[in-house]
Amino acid sequence: MNPILLEHIGNIVDYIEEHIKESLSLEGLSESLFISPFYLNRIFSAITGQPLMRYVSGRKLMCSLEELLNTDMRIIDIANEYGYSFENSYIRAFKREFGLAPNEYRKSRCELSLTAAINLNQLAAINEQSILIKPKMVVKPEFSLAGLQTRMSVTDNLENAGITDFANEFIANHMQCIPDIVDKNSYYGYVESLAEHTAFSYTAAFEISSSAIVPTGYVKHTLPSSKYWVFRFVALHSPACITQKEYHHMFYLIRDWFKLGGLDLSFPMHFERIDGTICTNNYCEIDLYYPVNNC
Repeated sequence: MNPILLEHIGNIVDYIEEHIKESLSLEGLSESLFISPFYLNRIFSAITGQPLMRYVSGRKLMCSLEELLNTDMRIIDIANEYGYSFENSYIRAFKREFGLAPNEYRKSRCELSLTAAINLNQLAAINEQSILIKPKMVVKPEFSLAGLQTRMSVTDNLENAGITDFANEFIANHMQCIPDIVDKNSYYGYVESLAEHTAFSYTAAFEISSSAIVPTGYVKHTLPSSKYWVFRFVALHSPACITQKEYHHMFYLIRDWFKLGGLDLSFPMHFERIDGTICTNNYCEIDLYYPVNNC
C-alpha cells in the first residue's frame, strides 16, 4: 500500500486530471477527497511552489492548447469546455499564465512553458506520513543565527531523542534569552560536521540582527551569502514530533541524491528552517539547506 501522504497526493493529481474540464474549486476538491482545504492547499504549495488553484488553472490552460492549435473552436466555447464561466475569465487566466491572449497564441504558435502534471517520482517516502521533495537551488544573503549548541554522536542520535527533544527544550526554556530575533516564527537547526565524522554539533537557533551580542553560554553563527540546494520535508504531524528515524532517512535520501547527480558531498555544514506559521499539530514543513559546491 502506498504511504498515506503519497496516496493523498496521487488521489489529488488523478482527480484533477479526470475532472479537468469541470469547474473545480478548493472547497469542492477537499470535499471530494476527504481532506481539509488547509492540508490540501499546503501539500500542493509545498510540492509545486504555487497554490493549488493556480496549479489547476495551469493544467486547464495547458490542456486547452489542443483546441486552440488543432481546432477552429471559438474562444468562448473553449472556455466553457474547460469549466470557465466566462470567456473573459479564460482570457485573463491565459494571459497571466502565458503572457499573451489565446487568439494571439493561435496565430503565433510560439513556444510556451507548461504546467506538467505532478510526478510522484519527485517524491521519496520516508514513512507512511512523511515525504522528501527533490531540491531547488536558491541564493540566500548573509545572515546570522544565535542559539544553544550541543554535540551529538551519530549513533546516539539515532537511538535517543536527540535533535527533536533538544530543539523543543530550547524553544520552551532558552528562546527568550536570544537578543534581537528577526522572526520568532522561523526556527533554525544548524549542523556542523566534526572531524571524526561520527559526531556533529547541532545549534538550535533563531535568526538575529548581525550586530546583536549573544549572552554567555550561547553561540552565534554568521553565514555568508551563498547558494543552497533546498530540500523540503513534509509530514502529517507536528515538527515537535519528528523522529530520529525520519532525520536518519532524510539524510540518506539527500546523500543519495547528491551521489546520483555526481555532486560534491563534502559540505561541512547544513541547516534546517521551520516556519511556525505554516505548521500545526497535524502538519509540518521543513526546508533543509545544503551548500552548492559545484556551480
